[in-house]
Order: sequence, then structure tokens, then C-alpha cells
Amino acid sequence: RSNIYQLIGVIFFLLCITQAALNVYLWHEYDGILKCLNVSTCNLSLVKEDSDVFPESDQCLIKEQQYLNQIHQLLKEKNKLLEKNEQLNQDHIKLHTENKQLKQEIHKLFNENRELHQDNSKLENKTYKLLQENKLLNEERSKLNEEKKQVIHWNNQLRQEKDELVKEKNELLQNKLELEKEKNELLQKKKQLNQKISNMYKEKCKLQQEKDLLEKKNKELEDRIVEKENQISELQKRINSVELNSLECPLGWQRFMSSCYQLSTETNTWTYAKQNCESKGARLMILNDETEQ
Repeated sequence: RSNIYQLIGVIFFLLCITQAALNVYLWHEYDGILKCLNVSTCNLSLVKEDSDVFPESDQCLIKEQQYLNQIHQLLKEKNKLLEKNEQLNQDHIKLHTENKQLKQEIHKLFNENRELHQDNSKLENKTYKLLQENKLLNEERSKLNEEKKQVIHWNNQLRQEKDELVKEKNELLQNKLELEKEKNELLQKKKQLNQKISNMYKEKCKLQQEKDLLEKKNKELEDRIVEKENQISELQKRINSVELNSLECPLGWQRFMSSCYQLSTETNTWTYAKQNCESKGARLMILNDETEQ
């Protein structure tokens, strides 16, 4: 791609040089044609009078025709070069787009290559792990073979022990028969004990009923005691009220039950009324019943 870009740049540079050379050449040719035209125009009257001048004018016309042909030819070549330049520009744009696509594909391939490297590293790690596991399995295999030998040895020992256990089993069967006899005897004893437990449970229920009755009677007695204590406290209050009724109220105060009351003749706040009562050694009245109200 870099070589293609360099070739396109060189071609474009050559086209620019060719265009400049053509412009210089055409400028000089155009200047010569103008001189010939000026000479032919200025000496037009002399050409008609003098026959010796005609060859020079013919030569100028021939040169002019040649120059025009050359100019026409150069213009065609210029158009062809411009078409080639346009084609090269289109090819350049096409190559640029292809380059862009190639860059994208290269980036994609780079990403895929990186992913493949990662996968490869993962596979290498897995292979290493599998090799280690294989090594461990081989070690375990050797251990299992050794254990197998030990198991065979133990199996032989167990067979011998089995024979001994068969003998012991027979003895245990005999012991089992004896134990079954003892079990039957113990079941009979258990039955008797269950009967005793049921009898004891019945006695417990009776005792519980008696206990509940006693607790009920005890509660009734406590209620009576509380009632008597209330009656005593009420009698004590009556005695205190009788003693208070024997007291006299100050001047301007009214007696009611066992208390003295004073009705204020002015209106004020509750705080002032409370402070006023306390300054007189009394307290602000709280209505407790309709009679007091």
C-alpha cells in the first residue's frame, strides 16, 4: 500500500510538472502568434502594395495554422491527462476506502489473534493442570495398588476372624435365648410397675383437686381480709372527719364537710389564684362531686 501511494504521488507530481511546462509552452506560442498577427495587421496595406511582402505573410499564416494545430493537439493531450488525473483521484479514493477496510480487517484480525493467544494460554494452563492431575492420578494409582495388596491381606485376616465370629455368633444366640427369657420376666415386672404408676397418678389427681380447693378457700379468706381492712380505713376516715368538723373556719370562710372554702370576688389567672391560695396557707380547690360544686 505504501508503494502504491508513492507511485500515485510521483504520477501526480509529474502531471503537475507537465501541466506547468504546457502552460509555459502555450504562453510562448501564443505570444509568437500575437506577434505574427500584429505584423500581418500592421503591414496589411504594405502587403497589397508590395508583392515582396506576401511570402512573409504566407509564412506567418502557415506558422499560425501550425501553432493552432499544435495548441489543439496539446489541449487534447491536456484533456486526456486531466481524465487520467481524475481516474487516478478516483483510484486514490478507492484505494483509501480499501485501505480503511483493510485497516478494520487488520484490527479485527488483531483482536482475533489476541483472543486466540488468550485461548492458547488458557489451553496451555489447562494442559499443565491435566498433566499435573495425570501425575497425581498415577501416584494415586500406585497407592491404590499398594492398598489393594493390604486389602487382600486384610481379607484373609477377616476370613479367619469370620470363622471366629461364627463361633461367637452361636454363643450369642444361646445368650439371646436366655436374654429373651429375662426380657419376658422384665416385661411382667414393667406391667406391674405401670399399674402402680397409674394408681399413683390417680392419687396425684386427687391431691391436686384438694390443693385447688384449698387455694380457692385461701383466696376467699384473703378477699375477706382486704374487705375488712377497707372497712377499717373507712371508719378511720369518718373518725378523722368528725375530728375536723370540730374545728372552726376563719372569718370570711365557709365550712363544708371537713374543709373550709373561700370564694374570690375578682377574676384573674389560674397561676395567680394558685399563688394567692398558697399565700393564705390553703390550696386551689378541685371539684370532686356535685355537692361540692
